[in-house]
Amino acid sequence: MKYSNEELLKMYEHLVRARIWTLGMHECVNNGLIRGAFHTPYGQEAMGVGVACAMGADDWVIPTHRSQTLMLTKYDPYKFTCEVLGRENGYAKGTARDLHITDLEKEHTLPQSGTLGASAGHCAGAALAVKLKKLGGAVISLQGEGAWSEGICYEVVNIACLMKLPIVFVAEINGWAMTVPTEREAVNGSISERVAPWGVEIHTLGIDEGSDVVKIRETMEDALEKARAGRPQFVEVSDTRWAAHFVGQGDHYYTEEEKEQLRLAKENRDCIRIMEKYLLDSRAADEKYFAEVKDRIQEEIAGYIDMARDIPGAAPEEIYTPELIYAEPETGGEI
Repeated sequence: MKYSNEELLKMYEHLVRARIWTLGMHECVNNGLIRGAFHTPYGQEAMGVGVACAMGADDWVIPTHRSQTLMLTKYDPYKFTCEVLGRENGYAKGTARDLHITDLEKEHTLPQSGTLGASAGHCAGAALAVKLKKLGGAVISLQGEGAWSEGICYEVVNIACLMKLPIVFVAEINGWAMTVPTEREAVNGSISERVAPWGVEIHTLGIDEGSDVVKIRETMEDALEKARAGRPQFVEVSDTRWAAHFVGQGDHYYTEEEKEQLRLAKENRDCIRIMEKYLLDSRAADEKYFAEVKDRIQEEIAGYIDMARDIPGAAPEEIYTPELIYAEPETGGEI
């Protein structure tokens, strides 16, 4: 077995924490503690955990708007919770929330762009820096299929292959570009086939493998190892988005057939249940352990939310500081 029981159990705990944390944040949206769009990763937790666990100490990543699971796996969950709730003791004093959180020193997380697909270009720039400075790691560029309808992504794959950049492009295919299903977005829904002409090495995980955290981690470890040697990689992972694009959007645009597909996905492709079966079959854990983990993490997350409620929110002077808004204010920081 490639992974020790300790590693397998840790991955399981990450999956459970992500699911329970998301439920807690969903409730925070309903209670007005989170304002604005919140994109739940229900059903896609294996992706975040698999990617995070595969990363080496010198690897970098630019996440997406649905990468909370990856963040929870890498970051301190209490400080991350505070950041998402906009509290001043979060990672960016409550100013970044879950969309733009960054940690350059320890977790090597670069800020994502507010423009769809643009982060792919930023990843290529970071990968070039890693290559020129001989830092030894690779950069992971995460994008959904909606972003992969943007031209910059394909241009960047071409450049990465020409320059032999240490980069892994990851396309997470959940079947939707916000409210547009894949079949209405492109004649060829296979993004790996679209990027193949550039010469990038391709790894494809189907809809069942996309809920298997062990398989995702194995694939990412292989891709990262090759990317570090200057061989750009492309990993396409199919999974299922269990809910609408963001909380409160509703499911009015789903057909009855699509709603049935979602029901079946929840029933048959729950990444937590798949991991539980894996642990049971390998005799690494039992049902009692699963229950204990869920109870412990439920109490943990509830405690984080309760503590965060009593922390002041981000101060206006922190939010509107020019140095945080602009790269190099020409005014020297004065408005």
